Amino acid sequence: MTSLLVLALGCSPASPQHVEPTRPTAVAISSAAVPAATGDVAAFEPPVVETANAVPAPLEPPPEPPKGVPAALYAELFVIDTSWKVESQSQFPNAPKATGSCRVAEVQKHDWGLASRVECKDLNLEKDYITGDPFSGWWAALPEGLMKLPDSGPRGEPDVTELILSASPRSKRVVIPDVDEPPYSDELTISVNGRGWCIRVVSNGDESAWWSVCVQPGNGFRGGRMGWRGGVSHEKVFTIR
Repeated sequence: MTSLLVLALGCSPASPQHVEPTRPTAVAISSAAVPAATGDVAAFEPPVVETANAVPAPLEPPPEPPKGVPAALYAELFVIDTSWKVESQSQFPNAPKATGSCRVAEVQKHDWGLASRVECKDLNLEKDYITGDPFSGWWAALPEGLMKLPDSGPRGEPDVTELILSASPRSKRVVIPDVDEPPYSDELTISVNGRGWCIRVVSNGDESAWWSVCVQPGNGFRGGRMGWRGGVSHEKVFTIR
């Protein structure tokens, strides 16, 4: 069998004393020396992908919340782009007012209910002792009632024992002592306010801090407060205009 490449040097093996080099001549490669293509070659060919008429898989629809969620009392908190014009003012003499706004920026459907994220802006002044507001953040509506969620948003099904307002509220005041630190406690007060209801949450200790919101059918938020008390007391009032 002929090798793949042979160079003829023009010399005779009988007379090795004198070799007269000549121009190398390429010898044809034998077809028998080149292996024929086998079925293994096909395994290295790139697959043919047809994309022109590809149809994406349909997305699963979001789960529907339970019937009756959210309750009419606070339903506007779970309607995307619902907005409120808000006026805020710290409670000290001659305090200036700030005028800002809040809106429902995001609504999520879950099999346990609804979650919404409220964004507020322009409600704090440079000289305010209190920053923040009681409306911003994540809220959850369950068949049992309304809940304020952590800033990280919904993580699994919320714990109904942490409701702050029942879907069918009644006036009440609940004090939950801290068993690890007896001077400390949390307090939840629910009170009627015209056609709506107000929620007040207080953390008591060496210093106290509180926030409150009022909700009403057809309006959602109606107002709120934030404050703290140490050596002195500071509170900011938020009014829906």
